[in-house]
Order: sequence, then C-alpha cells, then structure tokens
Amino acid sequence: MIQQDQDPAIGSAAPVEKAAAQQPVCFELDPGMKYIVKAMGVSGPATLLGEIYSIQEPGGITEYFVVNAALPAGSTSIKISAVSASSAPSSFTFQTSSVQFGSITPPAASSTLFVDSTKHIGLVWNFTQNQGIWSGSATWYNNSGSLISIGAGSAVTLTNNKLDNQLVYRATNSSPSQ
Repeated sequence: MIQQDQDPAIGSAAPVEKAAAQQPVCFELDPGMKYIVKAMGVSGPATLLGEIYSIQEPGGITEYFVVNAALPAGSTSIKISAVSASSAPSSFTFQTSSVQFGSITPPAASSTLFVDSTKHIGLVWNFTQNQGIWSGSATWYNNSGSLISIGAGSAVTLTNNKLDNQLVYRATNSSPSQ
C-alpha cells in the first residue's frame, strides 16, 4: 500500500511504502495434491473412505471429495496417502472451497477422532449416506494455522482415540447437503 506521509525532516509529503499487517491465510490441505483416506481395523482389509483432491484454481483452492464409505465401527487408524494432482477428478461426490483454520481448545479423545501426535494432525471423518446421498463433514486438526502438507508419495497414519493437546487449530469441510 502506498501512503502519503509527511517527512518530518523536510516537511513535505512523500510516498512511503507501508507493509500491510495481515495474518497469512492458511487452508487445511496443501493444494496440488490428491489425498487417499483409508480406515483400518484390527483385522480385515482397509476400507477406502474416500479421496480428496485439493486443486488451486483461478478463484482459490477447491477441494473435490470422492466419498466411498462412512467410518466403519471399530476402526483403529486412518491412513492418509498423498500423490500429486493438477486437476479435478472426472467424477466426484461434492466440491467445496478450501476452509481456513481457526483456533480452538484441543479436542478430547473420542472414538471418531484419529490423531498423529508426532506430526500433530487430527481428522474426524463424519460422512453418512442416506438414500444414495452423502452428507457430513471432514474436520481437520493441526498444531498451527498452517496447512497440512503430506508430500507426494508419503503417508501419515492417524491413531484412534488419542489425545493431543497441541491440536489447537480446526478446519471443517462440510458437504453441501449438510
């Protein structure tokens, strides 16, 4: 921003550059990525919960959710794998704008909260299907207002019913039918 200020040394108005004091806007997921979300239990195969494409577009970051399953009862962990993605999927359940993190009190341990207490990432996958229509939300937790970044070719495993007092930021993606 350019502002005209009086220069006390010469008494005249001269342009002085002032830095805008703004907090950086951070969203929950790193754009340019496809996140594959799977739930695992004590026995049996992993359940594909869905995929989230975080795509940078002219109007901002759009996230495309491909929801495959609700969180199965008795899930012990959620694995989130990441690969690079530059475009939206050809078919998706719903799309939404990326959501900003806001500060909160850390969430209590629960049967629906999955946490990595080393990387300080949390997720509650709360989607249900009724008459063929998915509704619900994905609630993300982090230890900073910065986005969650899982590098391409990497994965993080979140464990069920853990407490992490460093999860002080939350962002929630809700389906439009919520």
